[in-house]
Amino acid sequence: MLRLPSFYYVRRLCKSQNQIGLRTPIGNGSDCVFITSDNLGTAFWYVTRHEPERLFVEMLKIVPGLTACRLNIQLFEDGAGCLADATYIHTSLGPTGDEFVAKFTTDYYQKFVQVWEEALNHFLTTGRLLPDDPAA
Repeated sequence: MLRLPSFYYVRRLCKSQNQIGLRTPIGNGSDCVFITSDNLGTAFWYVTRHEPERLFVEMLKIVPGLTACRLNIQLFEDGAGCLADATYIHTSLGPTGDEFVAKFTTDYYQKFVQVWEEALNHFLTTGRLLPDDPAA
């Protein structure tokens, strides 16, 4: 599980899109839609469930020609911070997606989550993206 400095992450993430480099946010909470871009392409995000009272958020991320991903984040209070249980389910949308899904091993995921945790903790404590973050 990830260790985060604040259990208000679910609320802050959905209300801070412009600060964390998300493009074209529409809405807030459930049914929030936004677009991001990185080296894999343009991703279309849709928040399907946003339950701040339960510290839970679920999103769909579609990268055309690559994958459709369901992301669930459940937070658990832990002293002054929280723990995050993040679940990614990727479905390939074509040959490039097949390659991506094949590389999404346990080892790859653990490294990915370490980078994600560092970037998220940095943002939550400073309000700024890491300099090497693709969204910066």
